[in-house]
Amino acid sequence: MILLDTHAWVWLASAPQNLSVDARAAMDSAECLGVSAISPWEVAMLLAKGRIRVDIDIRIWVQAALALPKVTLVPLSPEAAILAVELRDGVNRDPADCIIVATAISEGLNLISKDRHVRAFPGVLTIW
Repeated sequence: MILLDTHAWVWLASAPQNLSVDARAAMDSAECLGVSAISPWEVAMLLAKGRIRVDIDIRIWVQAALALPKVTLVPLSPEAAILAVELRDGVNRDPADCIIVATAISEGLNLISKDRHVRAFPGVLTIW
């Protein structure tokens, strides 16, 4: 399994041309594409802030994006929840980023992310 940062999941579902060649190759070769439990919340927040647009109800979009081939929702484990708080003392204080990175670390997953702030976290291998 490879974990997708929220934007990678959004692009996979709505704008795959935005994915890098390396990200796409990693997704194609992965058996499973994980989406953090925080990502639907982050998508809803981005929509509410006007930073993204979807042409259908957000609930329907999330259901469809989670139903894509190989995509599975990765729950927030207690270990990842605690690690996310510890990570907030470091290079990035965004709670969604911390939860996504903590999930990758605690589950031993590589992470697909273009976000330089996410890529700056120590202890996680990011692909882009």
